[in-house]
Amino acid sequence: MFINSLEQCNWIRQKFETPDIMKFTNDEKRLILARLSRAAGFEGFLAKKFSSEKRFGLEGCEIMIPAMKQVIDVSTRLGVESIIMGMPHRGRLNVLANVCRKPLHQILTQFAGLEAADDGSGDVKYHLGTYIERLNRVTNKNIRLAVVANPSHLECVNPVVQGKTRAEQFYRGDGEGKKVMSILVHGDAAFCGQGVVFETFHLSDLPDYTTHGTIHIVVNNQIGFTTDPRRSRSSPYCTDVARVVNAPIFHVNADEPEAVMHVCNVAAEWRATYHKDVVIDLVCYRRNGEAMAFGSLLKEGIHVRLSGQDVERGTFSHRHHVLHHQRVDKATYRPLCHLYPDQGPYTVCNSSLSEFAVLGFEHGYSMTNPNALVMWEGQFGDFMNTAQCIIDQFISCGQAKWVRQSGLVMLLPHGMEGMGPEHSSARLERFLQMSSDDPDYFPPESDEFAIRQLHDINWIVANVSTPANYFHIMRRQIYLPFRKPLIMMTPKSLLRHPECKSSFDMMTGNTEFLRLIPEEDVAAQNPSGVKKLIFCSGRVYYDLLKARRDKKLESDIAIARVEQ
Repeated sequence: MFINSLEQCNWIRQKFETPDIMKFTNDEKRLILARLSRAAGFEGFLAKKFSSEKRFGLEGCEIMIPAMKQVIDVSTRLGVESIIMGMPHRGRLNVLANVCRKPLHQILTQFAGLEAADDGSGDVKYHLGTYIERLNRVTNKNIRLAVVANPSHLECVNPVVQGKTRAEQFYRGDGEGKKVMSILVHGDAAFCGQGVVFETFHLSDLPDYTTHGTIHIVVNNQIGFTTDPRRSRSSPYCTDVARVVNAPIFHVNADEPEAVMHVCNVAAEWRATYHKDVVIDLVCYRRNGEAMAFGSLLKEGIHVRLSGQDVERGTFSHRHHVLHHQRVDKATYRPLCHLYPDQGPYTVCNSSLSEFAVLGFEHGYSMTNPNALVMWEGQFGDFMNTAQCIIDQFISCGQAKWVRQSGLVMLLPHGMEGMGPEHSSARLERFLQMSSDDPDYFPPESDEFAIRQLHDINWIVANVSTPANYFHIMRRQIYLPFRKPLIMMTPKSLLRHPECKSSFDMMTGNTEFLRLIPEEDVAAQNPSGVKKLIFCSGRVYYDLLKARRDKKLESDIAIARVEQ
């Protein structure tokens, strides 16, 4: 055992090696069954009633609900009066319904598209928090439960929960954390992938930051969305990060309810005894659950590398660049690696659940070989903000500060297409604001005007609206006589939009990237009749096109697309 306290090690041994230590009464077993049934029933109802809704269900780890309730029961019995919880989106609705007992009609109205009964519902339903004070029926004591609202950025809620917990302890005069505690729920890939987990652990024993012990519950479904754990971490266990603070880590089979309940009892008692962090690793499972541009470069012997979370399949199931044998472990086939006999290498790799480290890694990779197309793709564009330091200090100004060029491509899915405010914007305006273009200087017009603009800028920001322009801008990254980072707002719904298409004639040898695409429809045939000219970029063009068609304003309004 890695814990360096003999007393603590002996305490743990006693909790597991004592004969019949895991014996439960019939009433206790019935309570476990009832709680597990309610958790499974809730998921089953939502899956059947709202089959097309994204809800991040708990199927495969329904035991998390009885586990959390057991921790709350034991902690309440030991004197805790208020529990503050932080968690990711998977299982949140179930926690709100069955742990916090948030009224079901408030949860279901958000599925039905009705106005929510609670205020502040400007986010998707699986990001919302709650606060409730209720009677704990097992201990017959009042308990205050709070779930902190969080964004899609996994684990970033952890320090917020700890700060809220510490503040409540302070204002209650709870200097030893006996009345107020925190519970943090994690996913396995995020727990080992996000650096804020490590940083938060290191706050746990600092005099002015400690919350006197946090109970961590890891929903370890052994996959990071679509990434195999063998490709998402270097440590044997996803929970090894907790070893740095000597927190006991209990790995437990989530399909063995009585073992889970026993571990929850031990965790709550450990926290009450030693006021230190403890980790419960619920080992479970999850139930139910660009090619032309690349190809042309590969044919010409160019190395193409694509990295990021779930890039092998693609966030929107649009890529499928790695095919997996369903019966042979680790047997895969990458079609783009077998296009031509003497083609360039193609590397596509799911990264760990990290933005900061992986974007920095790819930036370093891109500087080594200028004749390689190196791309990092965010799962959604807004996730780039957890790597803001790399963007601000390396990518945007690396050439100006250190005379080092990089042709790194950042692919950032962008657009108001569902998923709430979290995943709607890749913050295009931030990249434009950080561009070094002088608005008061206009380069002299010449045959080299376009290339001179690209040479003088610190990076290229683009929001293309056609497959042909996507094709050309990727190839241009390699064939420019210098290297500049490319910030690409990439499409979401346009991947399947019937009007977002390009003729192969637009991708032949005598075609090029179009920085601006002028009006191409009826208004272009009679410019003098145009009453209004609209400039736009990206997916908005297709929305405007439909609105113009519906209102029969094709002759009155012209639409031009700014692609770069």
